[in-house]
Amino acid sequence: MKSAPNLKKQPYDKMTEVIIFAGSDAWAHAKQWQEQDGRLAGDNVPPIVLADDQLDELADLRIIDEGRYCVRLYKAGHIRPSNINAIAHKLAAAGVTDANYYPEGIHSQKRENWREYLERERGKKPGEEHHQRKTTLPMSVGSAGYDTQLDYVVKGIIPASSLCSIYGASGSYKSFLAGSWACHVSTGRQWGGRRVAHGAVLYVVGEGGIGVPRRV
Repeated sequence: MKSAPNLKKQPYDKMTEVIIFAGSDAWAHAKQWQEQDGRLAGDNVPPIVLADDQLDELADLRIIDEGRYCVRLYKAGHIRPSNINAIAHKLAAAGVTDANYYPEGIHSQKRENWREYLERERGKKPGEEHHQRKTTLPMSVGSAGYDTQLDYVVKGIIPASSLCSIYGASGSYKSFLAGSWACHVSTGRQWGGRRVAHGAVLYVVGEGGIGVPRRV
């Protein structure tokens, strides 16, 4: 398997933290680290680079050595969320114990710690992540019950005692809409001029691993 740029230049001591820059501007950020930030920190080891070319072949790329204890990952320019998830999965598979992700780049203090996520990923059984739960839903034939008056949680939009879904393109405010409905149901206030049935709300987020903290 091909190795990411500078992977073979990392310290032999597995307890030494490895720095990775990932994104469209990874090379420029890595150069800045070597010439400025890293030098100020007394670090002369070139960081691992995952630029566009490396991200395109991420599935067949070795990005970290086995048994490395800690990784610091900086977002450098544009990168797809799916690539971030893939990087996290590769770190877990390589046995990385702790990782910190900086989603706003090298000069931001915003940080996501992935320790628990990496631990969960390592604990999965082989094939578990591809397992699909088989669910059987009741089906009925005929028109019985179709003439009954429907009860609504949100009048005209969400029927009571029903399973509903919201679908749309990424960034189309699906999560915002779900959160808005949840707040109005929990308070019993009208939503968009529509009557709302007051009740308890359990908001469950299901997303690719490291995406969950961004929704909370």
